Amino acid sequence: MNKDKGYVLKNSDGFYFTGHNNADSQLRKARIYHSTKYAIESRDDINSNAHRMPYFKHDFNLIEIEIVEVGGE
Repeated sequence: MNKDKGYVLKNSDGFYFTGHNNADSQLRKARIYHSTKYAIESRDDINSNAHRMPYFKHDFNLIEIEIVEVGGE
């Protein structure tokens, strides 16, 4: 079984940061960070520059995720 861990950025409305100044409600589209340093830097940048993404709340937080392979050979 193959596993991976990482971090995504999620706001209080349930939207995940996808990159390129956009967000989506689907986790599968979220940008995944493997470094907490870069995830924190991105979070701080996004939350302090509301003009880049005016349609979303700028209260993104780090959420730890795990990707697990469940099928296959």
